[in-house]
Amino acid sequence: MNQIPLHRMAIVRPFAEIADSIGVPLQLAFRRVRLPYMALDHADVYVPSERFLRFVMDLVLREGIDNLGFLVGRRFGVSSLDPEMPFYLHRSPTLFEAMQAFAELSNRTVTNCHVGIAAAPGANVTRFYHSPSCKDSNPASAQITWFGLMAMLGLVRTFRGPGWTPADIGVIGSAMPGETIRQAFSPTTFHVSRGISSIEIPNDFLSSSLLPRDPNLREYQPDAVGPVADDLVGSIRHLIGAYCESDRFTMGDAAELAGMSMRTLQRRLSESGTSFSAIENQSRHAVACRLLRETDAPITEISNRLGYAYPNHFSRAFRKLGGVSPRAFRASLAARGQSAKSH
Repeated sequence: MNQIPLHRMAIVRPFAEIADSIGVPLQLAFRRVRLPYMALDHADVYVPSERFLRFVMDLVLREGIDNLGFLVGRRFGVSSLDPEMPFYLHRSPTLFEAMQAFAELSNRTVTNCHVGIAAAPGANVTRFYHSPSCKDSNPASAQITWFGLMAMLGLVRTFRGPGWTPADIGVIGSAMPGETIRQAFSPTTFHVSRGISSIEIPNDFLSSSLLPRDPNLREYQPDAVGPVADDLVGSIRHLIGAYCESDRFTMGDAAELAGMSMRTLQRRLSESGTSFSAIENQSRHAVACRLLRETDAPITEISNRLGYAYPNHFSRAFRKLGGVSPRAFRASLAARGQSAKSH
């Protein structure tokens, strides 16, 4: 395995919000599947796909929500992919360009996910398609399929109106959708066992634009979101960062998720010129810098959140990698901020 499959937390959060809205104790639910609860506040961190999919199925089975993926995608629409995506859409010139941006962000932030746009043979329609990150044999496959379809549909409806429904929907699995989904798409024809899930969009819709466009909306560029790692070292770096403020992510966790023994993992990391402890130190330093920059939390609290036994251990580790103490780092940020204001 070249990397550990990952999902961006922005995609996990809508499922967590649905769970929270029906009274599921989220911290306990995350602990059961070993997801980092504290990372919920950070949309751009990455968590193990295997644990996210277990979380989805845990909700389905424990809460009896058979159509969870469909319900989450329907409620959050295009925001399912990124809470900031609506801001981008309202600056996007056409539906087609918005679809391109959605596909690019999906493919860049979920391991093994493939979203694309293709002309349908012999028809004046375009297929907006989604190949989920998990295999069809995975129990969560149907949930992720409908989650993706509803997010894509939400994008199109942003341009064509909330009542627009595709004439044809393709589904990866062999089972026809249940009654809840069929009722939501009463005029739609479903095609099963297609290999990819897709919605068909008339070609003359592709040039649709949002009018009036709001020039006052803040700028948001999907390509500013950091991509998911495509190598083992980068995957581990992502995960240590995500788990820094929750239960510690260990080398045993990394080996388990990578499908190899700890000895093999050590050898692979050594061949890449690094070690687990080196990646851990670098990742914790990066998270510490973010907390010092983005929060007013006392340094002692940050030390505790990052799992250091004593604040002086944290300060020593921070200085070793950054060349300055945490206090000096924060002071330099404040000084730069004051300098920028004066100019």
